[in-house]
Amino acid sequence: MIFTRYQHLTALAQAVQLGSYPITSKANGNQVLFNQQLERTKSCIRPGFEYYMSKVNAQFYDIIRAFRDARLCCLGQVQGLQPTKDSLDLLRSFPFLDDDEIINGLAEELPSCIALSDGVQVEKQEAKVEWWARNAKAL
Repeated sequence: MIFTRYQHLTALAQAVQLGSYPITSKANGNQVLFNQQLERTKSCIRPGFEYYMSKVNAQFYDIIRAFRDARLCCLGQVQGLQPTKDSLDLLRSFPFLDDDEIINGLAEELPSCIALSDGVQVEKQEAKVEWWARNAKAL
């Protein structure tokens, strides 16, 4: 959920950077009015945008990245993400996984993990743990 909100805020940030301001469409081709509306819109958005960017790109960057990368360990997310060997490098954001031997071992197990999880519906956290326990030897 945190990562999804991050994605939405990032999309908003990109729109702001690109000048995609819906209110400026009311200028009806009047360039002077358009420029006035654009500058007013930017001045209203700029403080919040700068605050957001400073928090995301500095203070909360590692936390957000950890949530994003941890999705590779979630049974339901693995099915949707269809990770590759290259995407496993995301796990290096966790210091205890930042090891070539571990990442290479996970890469070898990845096809089995994807195959074993195919079509599995897991609703409760306990069921995820049970699934991993049942498949511990294969993975």
